[in-house]
Amino acid sequence: MHARLIGVLGAVAAAGAVGVAAWGVAGAAVAGGQAAAGRAGAMVPGSGSGFAVAAVSFWSPARGIALGGVGCSYGRPCAARLMITADGGRRWRFVRAAAVDVTGGRPARSVSHVLFVSAGRGWLYGPALWSTRDGGGRWRKLSLGGAVNAMAASAGRVYAVVSRPGKAPELFASPAGRDTWARVGQVSGDVLAVYGRSAWLGSSRYLWATANGVRWHKYPFRCPASARGVGLASITAAGPARLLLLCLGTPAGPQQVKDLMGSANGGRTTHLIRSLQLPGDGGVIAVPPGRPRIITLGTEYYLDTSANGGKTWTMKPVEAGGGAPWNSLSYLSQSAGWAEVGGPPTFDALLRTTNAGRSWHRVRP
Repeated sequence: MHARLIGVLGAVAAAGAVGVAAWGVAGAAVAGGQAAAGRAGAMVPGSGSGFAVAAVSFWSPARGIALGGVGCSYGRPCAARLMITADGGRRWRFVRAAAVDVTGGRPARSVSHVLFVSAGRGWLYGPALWSTRDGGGRWRKLSLGGAVNAMAASAGRVYAVVSRPGKAPELFASPAGRDTWARVGQVSGDVLAVYGRSAWLGSSRYLWATANGVRWHKYPFRCPASARGVGLASITAAGPARLLLLCLGTPAGPQQVKDLMGSANGGRTTHLIRSLQLPGDGGVIAVPPGRPRIITLGTEYYLDTSANGGKTWTMKPVEAGGGAPWNSLSYLSQSAGWAEVGGPPTFDALLRTTNAGRSWHRVRP
C-alpha cells in the first residue's frame, strides 16, 4: 500500500468520459509564494445516482471506496452508503455499509470517514468505529474507549487517533489483517501521517516518529510564532525521512497565516521553508511519493499546487463549494491523486488528478 495520509485518496477517466467533468478554471500562477441510489452490487456509470460523497479511501490509483449518503437533508439523520470503483471512477457500485449515519445522527452511531486497505478490509470511523473483513458483507462495531478522530494505514499496519474528554489524544495500532488494537505507549498528538513502515503523530509542541512501527521517538517541534494560533494542521511525507508540515495562524481577514515547514531526517529537526501568502483559511497538504517539490494545498476556497517546493503556486478556485472542508487529499503514485471537499447535505465534490496536480477533474459516483 502506498504511503499516504489517510482519511483520505487515485486515477481518473479522461475529461468528457462518463461521470467525469472538467473541474474549475485555468489556474493563476502566483510568484514568490504569494499570493440515485442503486442496488448493492450493480455496476453503474458515475452519472448521477443521487449519492453525495463525504470521504474517500483508495488503496491503488484506480481502486477505492467512497462514503456518503443519498437524499440527505438538514436536521435529519442520513444513513451511510458506500460505493466502490475498480476503474478510476468510470463505474461505481454500491456495497453494504454498517448501520450508521453519515450526518445528523447520534455520535455513537455516526461516522464521517472511511479507510480501506483492500476491496475486502476496511473501517468506517469518526467518531464511532466499525470494521469489515469481507467488503461490507458483515460489519463489527469496535470500541477503543473514545472518539476516533483520524486513521491511517501503510505496510500492513493501521493506526487510530482516539480522544477522550479531559485527556490528550492517544494513538492505537493494529495489524491491518485483524482488529487486535493496542495503545502505542505514551504516544500522543493530533495530526497523523504514514509512509511505508514510517509513521508520525504531531502536535504544536512535539512530533512523535517511528521508522519501523515499533520504536517511537519524541522530538521537539514548534510552529513559527506567526502560526501558533491554530498550530500544526497537516503532515505529509514524500519518503521515509522527508516530511512537509503545515502550520496555521489565527484566521483573520481574507488570508490566514500558512507556514510551510520541512524535515529531511524523519522529524528529528524541522525548519521553516517559507510563509505562504495564499488566500483562504484552513489547509491540508499532500505530496506524491518521492516528489517532495510537488505540493498540493487545499484551503476553504482553493486547491493550489506548487511544482518547485512552494516558491510559486497555481491557484484553482473551488467553484460553488467555497468554504467547504477538504476531507480527503492524497497521492497514490507519483502522478495520481484524489481529493474530496464538502459532503452531504451541502456541496460535495470528488476530484482526481493524473498529472501530479497540474489539473484536476471532477468524478461523479
